[in-house]
Amino acid sequence: MTISHLLCLALLSCQALGLNISIPLAPPSAAPQVSPSLVSFSIEQDRWTDWAGSTSRNQFFFNVLDNLRQLTGAPPRVRIGADSEDHTKFNAAIGATQLVFPAPTTIVPYPEATNITVGDAFYQATQFLPPNTHVTWGLNFGQFNLTTAFLEAKSIAKAFSSAAILNAGIVLDAIEIGNEADLYRNNGARPGTYSVTQYVQEWTTFATNISAAMGISSTSSTKFWGAAFAGSSHSSSNGGFSPQSAFSAGLLTSAAGKSISTVSQHHYSGSFCSGSEGLLQDLMTKSTVRGNLSSFTPDIAAARSQGLDYVFGETNSYSCHGAPGVSNTAGASLWALDYVLFATQIGISRVYFHEGIGYKYNLIQPATLTRSILDGSNLANPLPPHVQPSYYGAIIVAEALGASGSARVAEISISNAQISGYGFYEGTKLVRAVFINSNAFLTSTGGNRPSVHLDLGFTGTGTAPAKISVKRLAIGHADDQSGLTWGGQSYETADGRAGGSVAVQTGNVASGVDIAATEAVLALNDHPLPGAPDKTMSLHVDSFTFRAPDTDLQSTAKRYTRTVGASRDGLTLLLAHGVGSRKTPTQPNDRSLSLTQIVPDKEQWEPTLEQIFRLQQSKGNDRIREAWAFDWQSHGEAAVLNEELLKSYKGSVYTAAVVEYALSLEYFVKSHLKGHRVVAVGHSAGTGAILLSMKNSPAHSPPYVAVFLVEPTILSQELFDSHAKERENAANMTMRITLARRDSWPDRGAATAYLRRRLPWKAWDSRVFDTYINYGLRGVATHGNAAVLKTNKRQEGMAYPQFAPYIESVTLFRERCKLIPFHIIFGERVDFMYAYERRQVFL
Repeated sequence: MTISHLLCLALLSCQALGLNISIPLAPPSAAPQVSPSLVSFSIEQDRWTDWAGSTSRNQFFFNVLDNLRQLTGAPPRVRIGADSEDHTKFNAAIGATQLVFPAPTTIVPYPEATNITVGDAFYQATQFLPPNTHVTWGLNFGQFNLTTAFLEAKSIAKAFSSAAILNAGIVLDAIEIGNEADLYRNNGARPGTYSVTQYVQEWTTFATNISAAMGISSTSSTKFWGAAFAGSSHSSSNGGFSPQSAFSAGLLTSAAGKSISTVSQHHYSGSFCSGSEGLLQDLMTKSTVRGNLSSFTPDIAAARSQGLDYVFGETNSYSCHGAPGVSNTAGASLWALDYVLFATQIGISRVYFHEGIGYKYNLIQPATLTRSILDGSNLANPLPPHVQPSYYGAIIVAEALGASGSARVAEISISNAQISGYGFYEGTKLVRAVFINSNAFLTSTGGNRPSVHLDLGFTGTGTAPAKISVKRLAIGHADDQSGLTWGGQSYETADGRAGGSVAVQTGNVASGVDIAATEAVLALNDHPLPGAPDKTMSLHVDSFTFRAPDTDLQSTAKRYTRTVGASRDGLTLLLAHGVGSRKTPTQPNDRSLSLTQIVPDKEQWEPTLEQIFRLQQSKGNDRIREAWAFDWQSHGEAAVLNEELLKSYKGSVYTAAVVEYALSLEYFVKSHLKGHRVVAVGHSAGTGAILLSMKNSPAHSPPYVAVFLVEPTILSQELFDSHAKERENAANMTMRITLARRDSWPDRGAATAYLRRRLPWKAWDSRVFDTYINYGLRGVATHGNAAVLKTNKRQEGMAYPQFAPYIESVTLFRERCKLIPFHIIFGERVDFMYAYERRQVFL
């Protein structure tokens, strides 16, 4: 097929049924903000070390998780548990895991182990996950042995306090006590009369002891998952198992119950446990997906009303490891794509696809297989690690969400039984759209492959795009078990990384888009697609979380690199932001208010970085290797992670001091940037952090090759003493204004409208403003669509009266500017700093 013919199919509606599509240009008020780790994974616990690695990393598994991280900026979350968590025992004396398996069958070729004995190394293998992964571990509840659960909990706590896991930023999010307790009365783990009331009583006993063993409390970062049931009666009045009935039985009233953060529902779209095969078209059908998920709406509402998160903690197509010819096919990739995206529309925060070695429904097969996953017969040749078709659905979700960390998703209303669509928004703008044609085109289907032509229209405020770029999930037939490509690239490679060249179609929006039966497309308005040829600038973004020694506060950072052509010999930029947006007198005795824009979190550097990298590209050189932007521990993403600690933090009366910001930079440079030629850039208060981060380095061996101070707020002792009263008055007034400032809104749209009309925000460059909306706001789980500032205004306000660190910074500046180049940058307009502050740096 020629390129011109492909473009015809994509853009010129060649022999296709027409369908008018209306897409909102701005996010609807009900559009939820979606987690970057929307697609996550539940791993069968018995063979955990086959997934992660035992003594060294399973590089294939790492790579396929990392592919998703590269697209969204955050790795998928991982839950380790399921049926085998209730068959696991602990023995500190053993090294390798000891497993006992039942015989394989044609229905279940790779059964779960019925007896698992593990030691410390089993839980320590968590260290091999991608950095910054959030993990949930399951404990044995089914065998009703509190000692077993206690010993497992202690070993998990030991692993997560190890240097390897701490340095990787891997986080223990939660503990799940037991798997699908509602089935215990059917599988012999409890009597046939076992009730939800008995479950709550037993769970509370276990959770109380586990809390003591692991330090789980209302203020700890590790919480519990609760009500991890296989099904739901969706009510509290019928005596069945459901979140509602568990709440009514007192699940949340005990001290341990108050540490539940999440309801974890398990759900499969059908069952293959009796060997009755499902139909692929049934799985893929749009109405089936919606009907299957919408039944949980009452449960979601009940969980949210209690301030709890709600996830599908274990899910996939057909239970008992999937149906052959259905779960392992290309059609299942479209099911997974629609399933995950529709889940966001009814309030499901994350979808954990269940995986086990050799399971038919896997997205990932991480180990070499010697038996067929379809019927258990011996393979003539071992099958090496590989991805299965549904993995492409996860890739498309990740690419559609992008790396902003704050994408919102809205289903597009389409009056067609086979076509689904979703819009993706960053800030106030439509940035991407996904369309799915769930009509199953099978190898047995006769005639030409049907397609539907989409005529794209737009509604609401905003500028409608004139051009679009399109990537396609190319599938031969819905029942194919391999051979898919996404945008011209295959993930069916030996290392799990994308192979082949990116194929992107571009054209006019007015020409529309054709979508064939059993196909998905990702359309972007006026920005280059990830991986697409980029005539402007394309940066690769990685997110990191770390903790410097001798502090409880976590730090967050992002690394920015060119997607191609970065030089290891180039400079590494290190960027430190200032305190948030503020108002203050600009001159002594000036009673009027002037306003300034401050970089209030690490992402506000992004428009500047894009311009820097674009200039470098235009000059054809590789002077810059990479750039790192860091959040102050009380700002942005770090403030969210440290929220509970900051309420009563020991490092400062009310907020993290700039000294601690400096110590985190110092630690990171020493531990992660060895051998780099680092150029430090600080803005406003961040200049003090940069200078203080040099304090403990020998004068003859500075950590930076050059330093840029943008609007430095450093002040000599002499100047402070001569202007002490006005400095204190200005800082205190700025603090009072900050504390009185509005910081919450009914939804993100209201916040955007409010800020856009007011100074300083309305004076900002639109790219900076959009970045602030994308990254500076967060949702509130207990308040529907409410939006609040990530940086608590008290944390910001109490940072202003800190004078001593900036006075000390002047001494460091005077010493170090004789040894390495310093560059001082002031804005043309004097809108915050006093004139004498500017003059001092030249004296």
